Amino acid sequence: MSDSAAVLAALDRFRAGWEALDADAVLACFARDPEIAVIGTDEGEYWRGFDALVEPFRTMVSAFSEPLYRWASPPQITVDGDLAWADGVLDTQLTADGEQLAVRMRTTWVLRRRARWEIVQAHFSVAPPSPVAAY
Repeated sequence: MSDSAAVLAALDRFRAGWEALDADAVLACFARDPEIAVIGTDEGEYWRGFDALVEPFRTMVSAFSEPLYRWASPPQITVDGDLAWADGVLDTQLTADGEQLAVRMRTTWVLRRRARWEIVQAHFSVAPPSPVAAY
């Protein structure tokens, strides 16, 4: 398997973990390091260190049902030795508190290869429907 294919497989494990609402599968994609960083879509979603992710991810997973996580555009992956970075767009659909949500998330990733590729940085953003400022 090429390095790019192995990185894509790691990102797909993350995506599939969310789609299965399996917090353990999602968390297994991350390095267990205090230096990792994950920035989510909501204001309070900024975590540094693996331990900081565990409870919030478990809470999020338990709050949703009927998930669908699909790549709207395949991730663009660059590998340089034991580091890789990627960006892609995920189309997501979830039900929360009986309300169906559909969100297009722009994603960026940094992964490090040890025994396998592990996520060390992830950032998710949702663009507002109209520009924040005119330019």
